[in-house]
Amino acid sequence: MNQGIKNVLGISLGTRSIGMAMLAEGELIDWSIKSFRGAWSEQKKLQILDTVEQMMERYSVTAFAIKVPDKMHHFPVLESLLAEIIQLAKDKAITTATFTIQSLKAICGKDVTNKGTLRTTVLNSFSELKAEYQKESRNRNAYYTKLFEATLAAATLFQQNEEKCR
Repeated sequence: MNQGIKNVLGISLGTRSIGMAMLAEGELIDWSIKSFRGAWSEQKKLQILDTVEQMMERYSVTAFAIKVPDKMHHFPVLESLLAEIIQLAKDKAITTATFTIQSLKAICGKDVTNKGTLRTTVLNSFSELKAEYQKESRNRNAYYTKLFEATLAAATLFQQNEEKCR
């Protein structure tokens, strides 16, 4: 195994909330949705960056797997936030990979055609997320979807690294 990528922080970016999933050697050890209320501001961006840094330090993160919006849905504020996270990673010599929802669906296979089937696919590999899956099934609005996206992004990067090292 490549010793470089063993603690992967998956992040699904948004302007109101971010999903975060921490994998240590392929095991899901921490996950959450972090909400950031109010209009976009420099302070809000700094709060999100601080949240990412706290996770990075707590778990000795060696890689970021970031789910980003499709190009047509990019907002300048998200592009700026992504650039700052990538710079943070570069400053700490942390590997970074980005994934779109389309690329994550493609990795899962032809049966994953929407975010509902994506959540089910992630749950099949990470039963720890059962409570969030059940809550999301009852929600009218997708609140936990970012958590499942972050988990899948982290697992994908970890698995891709494992396959390279075989």
